[in-house]
Amino acid sequence: MKKLLSLFLILCYFASSYAQDKSELRKGIEAYKNDDLTLALKNYSNYIENYPDDSDALYLRAIVYYETDQYNDALSDITHAIRTHTKKTITPKSQLFHLRAGIYNEVENYDAALTDYNTALKLSPQDIDIFCNRAQLFFNRKEYDLSDKDYNEALRIDPNHLKAQIGLARNKIEIKQFQSAIDILNQVEKMDDTYSEIYRFRCEAYYELGDSRKAVDDLIKHMEIAHIDNFSIRRLIEYSKPISTYATARLGRAIAENPDDWELVYVRGRLYSASEKYELALKDYMKVKDSREDPDLSILYDIGICYKELGLYSQAIKTFDQANSVEENAGVYDAKADTERLNGDYKASIRDFTKAIELDPMDSWAYYRRGWVKERIGDKVGALEDYNAGIEIDPDYLYTYLNRGKLYLDMGNIELANKDFNHVANTESKDYIGNCKQYALFYLGREIDAIKYMNAVLENRPTSGTYYDAACLYSIMNKPEQSLEYLKIALEKGYRDLIHMDVDEDLNNIRNLPEYKALIDKYRKINLELTATDIVEKDTTPVTAVVQIKKLSSEVFEVPCKVNNLPLKFILDTGASDISISSLEATFMLKNGYLNKYDILGRQNYQTASGEIMQGTKIKLRSVAIGEINLKNIEASVVHNQDAPLLLGQSALTKFGKVEIDNKNNRLIITKE
Repeated sequence: MKKLLSLFLILCYFASSYAQDKSELRKGIEAYKNDDLTLALKNYSNYIENYPDDSDALYLRAIVYYETDQYNDALSDITHAIRTHTKKTITPKSQLFHLRAGIYNEVENYDAALTDYNTALKLSPQDIDIFCNRAQLFFNRKEYDLSDKDYNEALRIDPNHLKAQIGLARNKIEIKQFQSAIDILNQVEKMDDTYSEIYRFRCEAYYELGDSRKAVDDLIKHMEIAHIDNFSIRRLIEYSKPISTYATARLGRAIAENPDDWELVYVRGRLYSASEKYELALKDYMKVKDSREDPDLSILYDIGICYKELGLYSQAIKTFDQANSVEENAGVYDAKADTERLNGDYKASIRDFTKAIELDPMDSWAYYRRGWVKERIGDKVGALEDYNAGIEIDPDYLYTYLNRGKLYLDMGNIELANKDFNHVANTESKDYIGNCKQYALFYLGREIDAIKYMNAVLENRPTSGTYYDAACLYSIMNKPEQSLEYLKIALEKGYRDLIHMDVDEDLNNIRNLPEYKALIDKYRKINLELTATDIVEKDTTPVTAVVQIKKLSSEVFEVPCKVNNLPLKFILDTGASDISISSLEATFMLKNGYLNKYDILGRQNYQTASGEIMQGTKIKLRSVAIGEINLKNIEASVVHNQDAPLLLGQSALTKFGKVEIDNKNNRLIITKE
């Protein structure tokens, strides 16, 4: 908060007649002292209603308007205060012009601000604060010589004035005299090593000189002293890139010295996240979450993102739901919808992206992702509408152009496709976070350029996602050896969107290779093991599902369940082994979005209960739920017979857990340990 009213002036007001006969104004000043600006504004307004030309009262109310960013009202009051100022006014006239200059500065009317600062200094030529604020104005106008002059004038009046010294150092940074800035700040540190602004600016100078270690040290020290904001966190992430281990260790030392400073723990979590060390980030976020009495939306969001990046989709979705129960948020719905997308639940993904757009109609990313999902369920028209909307809202997000170009290509409109690809190719640099230029170059027939660009991106940003992009690029180029090599690195670095990989058409050229299958099987196993570690909030209490069933014969039962969230009734046949559905049910599920083309895995032979060998289609069921127990990504057979029952075999059933059949009460009891 921009607290302006000095203790000296407050005492002057209380010592005046206000203390005796202007109680409403006194109440306002008292409320201001207690940081209750709403009450202060009310009290001031009540007084001004009866005394509209009281310059002091107008000044006091203008301060409150200014501190609450109500600049038009502040400007109106302070201008009236200047006009009505008399010899009886307690507030020096220089302060009125000083305040108005500050208001003009906030609304970027720098010429008017400069005029008022000049007037204020004529009235009060020894006021250091006015000199420093005019210096700030010159800084905003990039007139660094004039800014230096004012700071030096302030130091002439008070050689130990910290704000003026900091201002000089900041000016040196702007003109790239980094060592000079450091020299000034070193002297200030000797005067007062608790002044956080020293470290805020010196870290920048060290970083520009290539000393990342000292930059990180200073930035963490700034965080220890001052309030931690997102800007400081983002800066720390940037500074820590070449020395991430040192940065997290340095934060660890700061946390050890300040064990109750949960903000520092949170910052370390953010640093771990930026380094793709999501297990460690999750531990820190959990500590912060447990330290707070009430649920915190931002912490829950960060926890959900960690689960998502670790491939633990159910935990992620659960956490995002918890976050939205605190306060519905477009960003949280975006993250939840994207998790559902990666998990293959396209209906839920579209629903939640739509919710995000309802909460934030300018959410261009939600349009982009929803378009992608609509493509996957065959809604090309809807996908094109979403891509167009996303580009209209945010014409700078290049991935939307890429996807629209690919859609145009799929629709046979080569001219429009190439237009989008050329836009991406001619716009993106290797520093673009969502790198996609390599794909555009490929679709334009420029394979060598695509490879060169991909290599440049990998050198600049060697993350798991970037290596996955390289794997996709080499796959669509039909270079399986290189693609598998980069995919292996991506997985080693922590890429865990395994379900998405099952449907990513960019990998179609390597998906059926034995090397690919072995690689994916290995990391599916790692993911399963990960769910059992102590970083996951795991409920060790056995889950028991009791489901009412219908007995059809001595060994055959009808069991209600949900397949990909579609309510169905399976026939439990203790003589069968697998899960199978009829071609009629499969067709219905495919047409209504409960299955998609990427869930179809290929042909297979299967044996009926009578021993007959039949041909069917192998599919993946993303979710099979009986009661409270849910299995993910279960293989099943589609029987090419419309009259075939939906069959739940005994071996498939045992995957749910320990199974008991209560014949007396017609109940199926499943206990999952």
